[in-house]
Amino acid sequence: MKLRLILGLAIGLALIAALFAAFSTAAIGHALATLGWSGFAAIVAFQLGLTVIMGIAWWLLGRDRLDAHPWRFVWGRLVRDAASQALPLSQLGGMVLGARALAVSGVEGAFATASLVADVGVELTALIFYALLGLALLWWLRPASGLIAPIALGVVAMAALAAAFVAAQVRAGGLIGGWLARRAQRWSEASRQYAFSLPWAMRRIHRRYATLALALLLHVVCWMLTGVQAWLTFRLMHVRVGFGAALVIDSLAFGARGILFMVPSGIGVQEGAYVLLGAQFGVGPEVALAVSLARRGRDLVIAVPVLVALQYCEGRRLWRRPARGSIVTPAETGLPPGPPAAPARRPAALPPPPA
Repeated sequence: MKLRLILGLAIGLALIAALFAAFSTAAIGHALATLGWSGFAAIVAFQLGLTVIMGIAWWLLGRDRLDAHPWRFVWGRLVRDAASQALPLSQLGGMVLGARALAVSGVEGAFATASLVADVGVELTALIFYALLGLALLWWLRPASGLIAPIALGVVAMAALAAAFVAAQVRAGGLIGGWLARRAQRWSEASRQYAFSLPWAMRRIHRRYATLALALLLHVVCWMLTGVQAWLTFRLMHVRVGFGAALVIDSLAFGARGILFMVPSGIGVQEGAYVLLGAQFGVGPEVALAVSLARRGRDLVIAVPVLVALQYCEGRRLWRRPARGSIVTPAETGLPPGPPAAPARRPAALPPPPA
């Protein structure tokens, strides 16, 4: 895994270096200067609003739980995105940190992990809808584009991966439960409690179809608003690009990042996609690179304070760690307190898999 991560990072950095070497850095700087600090602040505020909505979509998966306070999930989403964008980690590494932040804030660990996996599947499904919309708009606006066929193949591949991921989640309850039952006697009581709670939590989430549909709807809305943000960024740079064109560029760029998720932060992938897709609508490569840089700057401005706060909370929790066997309360994590978590119990038996 580390070798893949290093290789992906090296390829991404080489690609972005080649792009900046090929085009005028002065023109890129001029486009960023046109955006200005006020325009940059606007897209940062826009993104913060989107993050809150995405955190609420995650919270919906456990809204009936006593420990599922909405702001805990918003905090987990902030950490998840900050780690993926600002640290040399793949998106998977950022997700792990997001689940940990949610658990440390007071949400039961097994549910934090299960809800994260389910939320990733829902968000990936919404991204496929977004990419399909972008592909349809590209075919409508630029029917002669030579990019339609290869992009369609990429979207189909992403849809197949998403279907396999969701199917694995649905079947995971019985498969994981049986595997754990054969090995649980070797573990400590705390490990057994977590292990048996995880498949139970996953199956409970996947039985709530209305909740999953509502979370999917919120994620689709967030992706559409991301297209609005891309269009707004172009407008703030005084680049006349239609909303449909901006949505095509944004949706398919994020689709490329989704397919190549092992490249940390999509370095090079996002920039290359913006240049390639922007050219279809008369957007110069320097402007396309400037838009990509503005979005990366936006992510860093949000990520750095979040990671500093996370480090502070982790340090405070370790400094005040109680004696072994005691429970860490939400107040000791340095995060806002919420309703007390219900005591976790090992289920007597897993229910039969849904038909």
